[in-house]
Amino acid sequence: MKNNSVINRWYFHLIILVTAGAAIFLAVKNLFFFDEDIFVAGTNSFMQDVWQRSFIVKLTFIADSFISGKNAAGYHYTNLVLHLVNASLALLVIKELLKLLVNYLNQFQLTIIPFIFLILFLITPVHSEPLAYILARGGTVVSLICLISILLFLKAAQKNKIFIFLSLLSFLLALFSYEISWMLPFIILSIIIFTVYLKGESVKNKIWLVVPYFLVFAAWFLIKIVIINKMVVSDYKDDELFSISFTALVKKSTILFLRNFIPPFKNTVVFAAAGIGFVIFLFSGLVIVFKQHRKIFYFLVLLLVNTFFGFAAAVVFGIDSHDSESERYIYFSSVFALMSLAVLLVMLIKNKFILLTAVGMLCSFYACSLFKTINYYKAAGNFSKKYLQTIDKKIKTGDTLLFVNMPSQFNGALMFRAKSRMAGNSNDKVSVMQEYLSCLYAKNIYCITLSAKELTSVPKNLILYEKPVDNVAIYFPRVKFNKANFEISAEENNKYSFKENNTVVIALKDSAVYIFR
Repeated sequence: MKNNSVINRWYFHLIILVTAGAAIFLAVKNLFFFDEDIFVAGTNSFMQDVWQRSFIVKLTFIADSFISGKNAAGYHYTNLVLHLVNASLALLVIKELLKLLVNYLNQFQLTIIPFIFLILFLITPVHSEPLAYILARGGTVVSLICLISILLFLKAAQKNKIFIFLSLLSFLLALFSYEISWMLPFIILSIIIFTVYLKGESVKNKIWLVVPYFLVFAAWFLIKIVIINKMVVSDYKDDELFSISFTALVKKSTILFLRNFIPPFKNTVVFAAAGIGFVIFLFSGLVIVFKQHRKIFYFLVLLLVNTFFGFAAAVVFGIDSHDSESERYIYFSSVFALMSLAVLLVMLIKNKFILLTAVGMLCSFYACSLFKTINYYKAAGNFSKKYLQTIDKKIKTGDTLLFVNMPSQFNGALMFRAKSRMAGNSNDKVSVMQEYLSCLYAKNIYCITLSAKELTSVPKNLILYEKPVDNVAIYFPRVKFNKANFEISAEENNKYSFKENNTVVIALKDSAVYIFR
């Protein structure tokens, strides 16, 4: 697969990596902490269960905390570096896979497919959350380790078998990173099946290569999940997750698959229309390729099957079709999805000019969608920083803060969730604001969420108003203040005592922050 054309040389790919990296860097360099990100900077309660889940991911957070402290920029830069490294590894993987097809693709196709894939992977909008949300790093870290494992496996077929051992070691590390890695043995198995199909060999002669991967997973699952974790698989309520209906599983699987290729849309009808349009394109393309070349068709099937394996372990969690939330679950699967898209485009469009024009238009759409979503995070971050700074100036350690209309998110960019994740906390109304004020401003505050609000727009500036607490219902009618008993509530049967000395109501309305004492 040697080629002297400029487009196939390493420095050309490096230029693409640097260019895309610089553009993304400019987009993420001013991002603030979001929602659960503050647990990373604080590291206290977050790191108490460092051995329980996502151990390798947490090690990267510890390193960031040591280097960057409470500066969000350092964490975001690490996410960007991981993305660029993944792009490089994925490029090497697709080049290794294409070596299997060296007798079935011409030199231009072998050269242009990795080029198209690299650009699509770097700027696809389905990577906005892992790039802009620190805790979405699990998707990038597990992808990095899994890609190394796959690359080593592919190299083992050509070189020293010691690469199999190193691949297995990488797989073991991936298991300590994120649940997405659970399906890696099936990805390896599918590659073996396709390889023996091309070479006309017997699967029985190669099946021994994949057996160790299943054994490693079985041993890890028995020791780590069954014995140590007592079958606690996630941070969520496992009994509810795994009692999900078949219909819901199909729906979530469909959305996960489609979101590997298309960005989220606020309108469900628009997303459904875009999804149907893509499925028609995909099915039609596969039919055309099937008629043209069976081996290329089965290669596309391999990539699409591995797309499913790439997110299968997260099907019960699902993904949002309206915004970027949970995109970390499809980061790894997008590797195979975008490989299949690159191959399909090259196989369908024979004219080089039309092909490059189509790819250019797709890349423009992807880039616009990606940076639009990152800008949502930037706007949300700027607002949340001003919101916190405004509150910090008016409170003191020991205060109890009751939040009304606490901003929850802006177009998918998480800001402040109502519920805290502090170790040992059992009160659902204890606010995540408690962690922010403690970590960023070293203030020991007790925070309770009376109500939360998703912002449809974020003001550039905040105006501060200070009012007596008995006026709260005038400005916020849903909040009730009982002067006789000094109780305050925003919902029925949800009352909190109000102490004159240290209880403060923080309420948000449009561009104004009201402080009631």
